Amino acid sequence: MKTETSTKATIYCRVSSKEQEETGYSLDAQEKLLVDYSKSKGFTVEKIYRISESASSDKQRKIFSEMMGFLKKRGNNILLCEKTDRLTRTRKDAVVIDDWVKENEERCVHFVKENFILDKNSRANEKFIWGIKVEVAQYYTNNLSEEVKKGQKEKIAQGHYPSKPPFGYVTRLEKGKNIHVPDKLTAPHIRRMFELYATGNYSLSRLELEMHNMGLRERSGKRMLFKRIYVILSNPFYCGRMRWKGVLSEGAHEPLISKEIFELTQTILRRKTKNPSRRKHTPVFRAKIHCEHCGGMLTWEIQKGYWYGHCHNHKAFRLCAKKTYIRQEKAEEQILAYLPQIAPKNKEMLAWIEDVIKNDFEEDTRNREIEISRLNILLAKVRQRRDKYYEALVDQTVPEDFCNKKIKECLEEEEALKTALDRTDQQSDLYKELRIAIHRLAFYAGEIYQKATTDDKRILLSQIFTNLLQNGYEIKGKYTLAAEYLAEWMPKLNHDYELEKMLSIQDQKVDFALASPAMRAWKDTLRMPFWQQWFPWPNTSLEKLNQLLALV
Repeated sequence: MKTETSTKATIYCRVSSKEQEETGYSLDAQEKLLVDYSKSKGFTVEKIYRISESASSDKQRKIFSEMMGFLKKRGNNILLCEKTDRLTRTRKDAVVIDDWVKENEERCVHFVKENFILDKNSRANEKFIWGIKVEVAQYYTNNLSEEVKKGQKEKIAQGHYPSKPPFGYVTRLEKGKNIHVPDKLTAPHIRRMFELYATGNYSLSRLELEMHNMGLRERSGKRMLFKRIYVILSNPFYCGRMRWKGVLSEGAHEPLISKEIFELTQTILRRKTKNPSRRKHTPVFRAKIHCEHCGGMLTWEIQKGYWYGHCHNHKAFRLCAKKTYIRQEKAEEQILAYLPQIAPKNKEMLAWIEDVIKNDFEEDTRNREIEISRLNILLAKVRQRRDKYYEALVDQTVPEDFCNKKIKECLEEEEALKTALDRTDQQSDLYKELRIAIHRLAFYAGEIYQKATTDDKRILLSQIFTNLLQNGYEIKGKYTLAAEYLAEWMPKLNHDYELEKMLSIQDQKVDFALASPAMRAWKDTLRMPFWQQWFPWPNTSLEKLNQLLALV
């Protein structure tokens, strides 16, 4: 063994859990022990490294590497620590310590509480004991990791998120358990964030400015940037789901938004066309019209107080031979001309359509009840299978990979059934209201457009057109599926309704609903499944339609 002489030493203190700190393993207690030891040996402490339980594994590794670099750079040959597991719990770090000791006979590590000194000339049995202690420390780490993972899986199975909640939630202790609940201060802002972005009228940068003006700040008090907003909008936690290790599962926490709002938000986030960016004055048709020839999106600029649009001058679109400047008012005239083609002819016709829709849903209600019963049976079976695999995973009676695969399949199937059940449970009343609202919107669209703000005009256009094309001074509209449906059936119904009125004037009483082939065919379409395809998020769609109809 080497003889201690007055020389420089480095102290390394570490605790890995709150329990250790509370039972006498605090950093201050370790530091005092090692400083007293260094004084008794005549060492001069040059630097002290401390790692608390709150430090991440990456930070711990960084501090350890920093310490080893310091020892080599300053020629500091003595390292003091309390015990083996305070210095290292991995074979990788143990190898680094071994290599450092073997490079110089003056180097040594003092494990004070174990009364053991490791150096280049340590005897074989001392190195053997050192190796065993490293393996024991490694085993402790591995076992702790397994127990933590087991606890996390059990927590997820109970619907609780096994980590800190995202922004907008706080942790509360209830009945001995930590649960995540909405933060009264920030949750309303998060809810509003999703609602604004779901309108389709906000880019991330514009949403950042809007939320900042509404008073939303990070926990640190700093401005919330659009990259952070993107992360929030992409997190399913806010609609009641949890994503953990790539697996999506249902949570027991209170959601801030509906699943419909979340799915709509994801669709907008993924779309290729960029959201309209923030301007002091936003043109109605920004990001709405494309050039029919080059495919470029029309860009808008103010000239002499009026908005003019033309296909933009970037890259391949720069040389478009058909580039034409069109005034916003001229584009509006042509687009508004499409509206009468999809509208009921008059208020009497609209009222008649509404009555037909209301009276046609009795059979749908009966079919809905049968479908709900069937879906509930399937959902109960899937949950039984899921619970069986969770139990096998916790008990370790089945390979972990197989259990995780089956649990993921069950969760996906459960989510699909729950979505189908929610839609079926709501579709009768919701889709009845949607059918009525669509016909009402078509009838009042011209009036709504004249009264609406720019943002509401853009929402109205998105309900009627999927795309608008410019060909010189001509603007062509491509209907949404719902508007295309109206464009097909309204002219036929309007024609037959006018015919029925003429016959009534001539005292020829005719039952319009029975006599009109168009009417009978139209009634059949009310029960077609394409309504669910056109409006996969009926709550959100109905909310937007009612927002527009409120302007009438």
